[in-house]
Order: sequence, then C-alpha cells, then structure tokens
Amino acid sequence: MITPLFETMQVMFAKLQCKDVVMSQQTVEIKVLISNICISISICHDNMDTSYNKLDHNTYIKVDEWWMTIASIKGHIEDQGSWARDVFSVLFAEDQYAAIHNIVVFSMTLVNELRQVQVEQDSNNEAAMTELPSIMPAQLVYLHPRDFIHNILDPRCGHLSRFWSPGEIEDVE
Repeated sequence: MITPLFETMQVMFAKLQCKDVVMSQQTVEIKVLISNICISISICHDNMDTSYNKLDHNTYIKVDEWWMTIASIKGHIEDQGSWARDVFSVLFAEDQYAAIHNIVVFSMTLVNELRQVQVEQDSNNEAAMTELPSIMPAQLVYLHPRDFIHNILDPRCGHLSRFWSPGEIEDVE
C-alpha cells in the first residue's frame, strides 16, 4: 500500500514539474492521483457513497466527509506482507484500533491536502502569482452549454454587461 502509493506520487510530481505540461494538464494529473489513491486504499467520500449508513458504526471510521471500513484497512495491512500482518496481529485490540485509526487519518489527510494543491506555473515555469481561473480555456470546449451558462457565464454577467451588449453576451451563449 505505502510504497506503490509514494512511487505513484513521485512520478506525478515529476510530471507536474515539466515545463511543457500546461496548467489544465497539471490539474487533471492531480485529480487522477487523488482518484487513484482513493481507489487503491478504499477511501470513500460520503457524497459518492453513503453505504456506511447501513454499516455497524464499529466497522468503519469516518473523518469529515471521508470514510473507510476497518476490514479494508486490515486487508491493506495484510497486503504489505506477512511481516506486517504478523506484527499487527500480535497487537492488543486497542493498539490495533489505534494503528488502523492512524492509517485512516493519514490517508484521509493526504487526500484532503492533495485536493488543496494549487497548480503554480506560469509560462516561464515560475510560481504563478495569481490563482487559476475556475476553468481553463482548453476545458471550455468540453463543457455542455448548460454548464457553461450556469457555471461560467451567469456568475460573470454583471461584469460582462459593463463592456458587452446583451446581444454580444447572447452570441457567446
């Protein structure tokens, strides 16, 4: 669990530092990394999976909006090999729970912190001085018109109306 996870992160961060990777690609790389981490260590988000509501509260650990089953963590410990499994199995029950809880907190903190990563690269491969726009120009072509209007155009209509006529704004739609 840990070694492949860190190797995946190293490769991704090396990709992000390449000068020829544009910001929209960097953003996608980070999202893919987060998704891969969640899949590989069975982290679930309560917006996507609320099945923990049907589980006995002693069978999962929930931190903020993230949750993991205790069985999945035990499985990941066993995936580390017989040494990790054997060391874990001789721990007292409260120590096992503490170890599982620490793994969960570490995993969820990692995902939460990666979600906060802001791509920082300008055209000279220097740290960007401003935040990224909510959507990159290359991503606009993939938006459904309803999403473009609702998420991009509507929030900026007041600003646009200072410079464009209603007809010009309608043409953009």
